[in-house]
Amino acid sequence: MSDQQQPGTPGEPHQPDQPTYGQPDQSGATPGQPPQAPPPPPGAGTPPPPQQPGYGQQPGGATPPPPQQPGYAQHPGQAQPGGAPQGQYAPVPTEPQATDGFKWGWEAFKANWSTFVLGQLAWAAIVVVVTVIWVALLSAIGVFGSGIGGEAQAMAFASAGVFGTILMVLVAFVVGIFAAAGVANAALRTVRGESVSVADFFKIPNPVQVGLVAIALGLASSLLSWTFVLPLAVLFFGVYAVYFALDKKQGVVDAITSSVKMALATPAQTILVLLLGMVANAIGSLLCGVGTLVSAPVVVLAVSWLYHQNVGRVQTS
Repeated sequence: MSDQQQPGTPGEPHQPDQPTYGQPDQSGATPGQPPQAPPPPPGAGTPPPPQQPGYGQQPGGATPPPPQQPGYAQHPGQAQPGGAPQGQYAPVPTEPQATDGFKWGWEAFKANWSTFVLGQLAWAAIVVVVTVIWVALLSAIGVFGSGIGGEAQAMAFASAGVFGTILMVLVAFVVGIFAAAGVANAALRTVRGESVSVADFFKIPNPVQVGLVAIALGLASSLLSWTFVLPLAVLFFGVYAVYFALDKKQGVVDAITSSVKMALATPAQTILVLLLGMVANAIGSLLCGVGTLVSAPVVVLAVSWLYHQNVGRVQTS
């Protein structure tokens, strides 16, 4: 018996079996349409609804990080490097203290004591030489005038002697002004960290204005010497004037104005540095005046330090 042939016309390709009625196609596709995704397996229900975030929980399931504790040696509210604490002002710089100025002045004098002593001695020698020459001239005038018999000539020589004495005092006063300015200039150079030599006691910057400032303050103090308080007021308001004339090359009016503003901006420390300076010079004078070779430059160094610390801190212009 011959082999049993499959249904269909001989020579035609084999057709797939058609599903029976009521039985779904295993591929899940309808004839003529693309196949669809298979249905979910039995027992799989609908997906659960999204959960609401709990108390203190961020949406999306993320839990907020705990607050960071301040690090080692850091206090709450402390500023991070480069800024002030949030909601607070930057700390106000500490005002320079007069006592620190004297401490620094003493150390600076010990490091340059020979230069400061020789500079003062050089100016003292100039004052002595000028005074001796002037006294000799006045004595010669007096001797020559005493040998003249005429009354008019004698009066003329006497008047010349009085005028010469006044002029000698003025010359000594001016030389003393520049001697003090020389010490102040050397002190300012020391404060700025520059090298100091004896020549710096005579290389006075802005000499005309420095001399006029000192003369103006000296005349004001002399005219008010009949009182006790007013010369002290002149000393208080004018204590920094020479330093402004030396350091900032200011004129008479500007230097005195700047000194008044700085003194009013730092009244307590200005008064304290003046009082300590008076005490130091009084102690130096007790040692037959030799002690002033130490006390005077220390005082000037202390005032120069206080001026230098405040000149960029206090508004004077």
